[in-house]
Amino acid sequence: MIDDFQHVCITCRDLERSVHFYERLGLKVIKRIGEVKEEGIAQALQLPRCHNTVVYLAPPQATSKMFIDLVQWLEPPSTGEAYPTLNHVGINRLAFRVSDIDATTAALREKGITFLSQEPQSFGQGIRSIVTTDPDDMVKAARLCECSFNSSKVCRRPLPFCGTPLTESLPCIN
Repeated sequence: MIDDFQHVCITCRDLERSVHFYERLGLKVIKRIGEVKEEGIAQALQLPRCHNTVVYLAPPQATSKMFIDLVQWLEPPSTGEAYPTLNHVGINRLAFRVSDIDATTAALREKGITFLSQEPQSFGQGIRSIVTTDPDDMVKAARLCECSFNSSKVCRRPLPFCGTPLTESLPCIN
């Protein structure tokens, strides 16, 4: 059975350009794996070869151990196009929790990050969100979320559920 989340792997065309983007969002490089040539990875992923370069990134104050596994494939090279829309089948969003979305948005704009909307959008009960894209336009929604709930019935589980409003369909399982 699954015990926990480990990482999210994002394939990019230019590793250093993508590292710079995620650092501007506030993530830190936690490990540079460098070049990897592994026959076992090629076999597991059903590829003819495996030669890539890898960097791990995570928020500096993260309480979970989950990280981004950023990969640039050298052989075979990274290929493909970005999803045309967010309702395309497959993983299409990566959300980051922030405590002050207005201040975070302003700080990121000063660092040259652009967003799909001018201001954070509100939806659901107490959720505000704004969306940006990574350099390859692959993470269509590197989404910043600020959750502030008026209810005292809030989940106390570890990430990613902590702070989620409790409902019949999402009971807290502390």
